[in-house]
Amino acid sequence: MKECALTVWDKGWELDDIIYIIGVSRSSIFRWRAIFNEHGSVNRPVQSPHGLSCILTCAILTAIHTLYEEDSDLYLDELVL
Repeated sequence: MKECALTVWDKGWELDDIIYIIGVSRSSIFRWRAIFNEHGSVNRPVQSPHGLSCILTCAILTAIHTLYEEDSDLYLDELVL
């Protein structure tokens, strides 16, 4: 739909007609155009997740869970040893 809207806009259709037919806002059409001009597609590329990566693997979490099931009174310093 986004590509189609930009294509008919490029072919001379009135922007107000496109907005009415598709049922989107004017700012959406301009945003699609900006994204297309920047990335060559109307969809932004997938971004990698931000933030710290998880350093605890599933195996480590399972081991910790097993230790706490066996002895729920363990302290952190006892786990480290």
